[in-house]
Amino acid sequence: MRSYRVRSAASWSVEVVFYLNVSWLLVNDYILRLISYSLQSQESWFDSSGFVEEIAAGNAVEPYRTRLLVPWIVVGLNNLDDLTLNVLGVAQFQRLFYVLSFALLMLLIRLMLTSLGYGKGVGLAGAFLTAALLSIALREHVYQAWSWLEGVTFALAVILSLRLQKMLPFVLLVVAASLNRETAIFIPLIPLAVAIARWRTSQRWRLIRLAVVGIVAAVVVRIGLMFVWPGPTTERTIAIETIREWNQQLPRLTIENLSIFLGGLIVATIIALLLRNPPRESVWIAALTVPPLVSVWLYYSLWWEVRVLLPVFILLLPIALSAVVGRPLTPLRNETSVGAVSRDSEVWGQPANNDQDDPSHR
Repeated sequence: MRSYRVRSAASWSVEVVFYLNVSWLLVNDYILRLISYSLQSQESWFDSSGFVEEIAAGNAVEPYRTRLLVPWIVVGLNNLDDLTLNVLGVAQFQRLFYVLSFALLMLLIRLMLTSLGYGKGVGLAGAFLTAALLSIALREHVYQAWSWLEGVTFALAVILSLRLQKMLPFVLLVVAASLNRETAIFIPLIPLAVAIARWRTSQRWRLIRLAVVGIVAAVVVRIGLMFVWPGPTTERTIAIETIREWNQQLPRLTIENLSIFLGGLIVATIIALLLRNPPRESVWIAALTVPPLVSVWLYYSLWWEVRVLLPVFILLLPIALSAVVGRPLTPLRNETSVGAVSRDSEVWGQPANNDQDDPSHR
């Protein structure tokens, strides 16, 4: 037992080191490309994007005015450092935040995939595939740190809905996500989707309660920020009309970025659905969350900034991977109701099959 724990701890440690290594590479590449584009030093670029301090102080305009979580974290750490060691500045804390955000995102994607029944190897492949394609999501914008924390919150919401299903952690996640970005309103759709997928189990009512309370929490936080938090509510950094005009002028850039970031994933997703391979939960999660996320991107966003579609990528990834490795198999972790089927049958479009010797399970 002790030997197993040592091996397990060593395995996790090496895994985290790999995530940090790849994250560091992504951030360095991101900064160097921005330096080449803006002809600034690393520190001066981060300082010039330091309207993060304006956001934290309540002086920013829409849509950044209410995206508070990252500015609060970065400015809070910087203020704490000023009072104690005084060794880092806002620029260094912002870079550290980027590195840790990417590493945490990779770790959570790995855990999300194993929570859906995939093996550790598939989880690692999904995490590194995400990292490989993040480089295109890091282009065509300056400072949008909340987008990476947004991906973290969506991946964590899937894990909590599949595994823990506890009210307090989920509500805290929704509140944090609501302080980070407006799309947090869609996070409670995730436990609702899992409830639909597991409707024949006793988990459904617990999951529905999570969804209802989560929606209430997100609405309360967003309304409170809109009407209570200071800052001009009628000014926007970029007008919607300007965004639409730019989108019409740069269709080639949009097509290139979309095809690089989501092209392969969408093809794999379609094939997986035709083969009826995906976990049932992942199909329902994508069905409830992807359409509103894409709609918001189409209406409010510069279409070539595919970072906005990071939650879509994360939520389609479990479906797409099943086209390569087949349908996952895992036992149902929580109690089931009378007559409920095992997780072996909870695969999209597949009847129950508990034969462990079936090659399709391997």
